[in-house]
Amino acid sequence: MRINVKRSERVGRVLPLVALSLFFVVVSGVWSGKDATAAPPTRIEFDCCLVDDSSGLTLQFSSITGFYQVSDSSGNIILTGTGVVRKKGCTKTLAHLTTARRVRAALDDCADRGNASMQILLPAPCTMTITDRDTDDNECFIK
Repeated sequence: MRINVKRSERVGRVLPLVALSLFFVVVSGVWSGKDATAAPPTRIEFDCCLVDDSSGLTLQFSSITGFYQVSDSSGNIILTGTGVVRKKGCTKTLAHLTTARRVRAALDDCADRGNASMQILLPAPCTMTITDRDTDDNECFIK
């Protein structure tokens, strides 16, 4: 039995700095996902907040609308979008799965802890994770 393997043209290709910086440098007023065509909300009510214990990476989301934002330790917004929120007992989960990204988060209000993972698939793959062992001490940047 012979298996043909086709080498992907994308493997080993270096993307220009501009493509990579789209996800790390955020220009004021730039929104992504479904929100790209709509004006940004004037007031966002985030009731869920996860801050990574080591890096300070922050994920905030609304358990009602599913709107979320990910920001770095300085408060610069890296990623925004709208996902689906499910509530079961003390746990709220957020999921936003598209061809360009995968965002998953879980917040346990009873245990005061949570975690999240964000995968940006296009144009350049990037993965970010958040582990928050104590959500009581979070100071989130509310924008």
